[in-house]
Amino acid sequence: MATTPPQARIIVFANPKGGAAKSTSAIHTAWNLAERGRVLLIDTDQQQDAYGWYASVVDPEQPDQVPFHVHRQADDKVYQAEIKKFRQEYDFIVVDTPGKADRIVTRAVFTADDVVVTTVPAGTELKNLPDALALIEQVNELREQIEQPPARPHVLLVRMDVRTNVGTKARERLAEMRLSAMRATIPHRVEILDGYGRVPRRDYYAPFVEELLGGADVPQGGQAAPAAPAAAV
Repeated sequence: MATTPPQARIIVFANPKGGAAKSTSAIHTAWNLAERGRVLLIDTDQQQDAYGWYASVVDPEQPDQVPFHVHRQADDKVYQAEIKKFRQEYDFIVVDTPGKADRIVTRAVFTADDVVVTTVPAGTELKNLPDALALIEQVNELREQIEQPPARPHVLLVRMDVRTNVGTKARERLAEMRLSAMRATIPHRVEILDGYGRVPRRDYYAPFVEELLGGADVPQGGQAAPAAPAAAV
C-alpha cells in the first residue's frame, strides 16, 4: 500500500496592521526551525522586508550561511500553485504576509497549519486583534466546508519590556476581550528591532518555537535541502 509522503507544516505570520514585527518574527522562526528540518521562508509582502533582510546578510558565494531558503511571491494565484509543490519538499514553510488586507493573506491563511498574529502590548494595537482573528475564523469556516482541518490561531506578544508590568496589563486587556496570548513572549531588544545585516540569535524566539510546536512529532534535521527556488537567488 502506498504511503502519503510527509508534508511541510505551514506557519503563517499575519496582522492587518504593519509594524507588528511580522517579518522579524518570520525570520527568527525560520532560523530556529532550521535546526529541526528543511525550511523555506516565503515573503508574500510587496515591500519584501524578509527578502531584504536575506539579501543584507547572505554572501552570494556562500548562500548556505543562511540555513534556510527564501522565496518571494506576492501573487496569490501563483502562491496557491507553488505551495503544493513546496509542501512536498520542505519540513517547515514560514510565510510572511503584508500588513494590510490583501487576497494573498487570505490565501496564505487558507493553506496554513498555524497562523501567528503578532502584536505589541499596547491597547491601540491589541484592539486590532479581533479583526485578524475574525479572518482566521472565516477562512476556517470555508476549510470546514471542504473537510479540511482548521488553522490553529496563536497570539504572540512582541517588544515586551520585562522591566514594566506591560505584559500583565496586555493579558488583562486580552482577557477582557475573551482572548489569550501564548505564554512565550518576545523581548524588546535593539538587535531584534534592527535586524538588517544581522544573523539572528536563536534564544530570543526559541521558547516561542517550542511552544508553537507543542511537543508535536516534528521532523528532525539530517536530510539534504532541495535546491533553492529561482527567486531566492
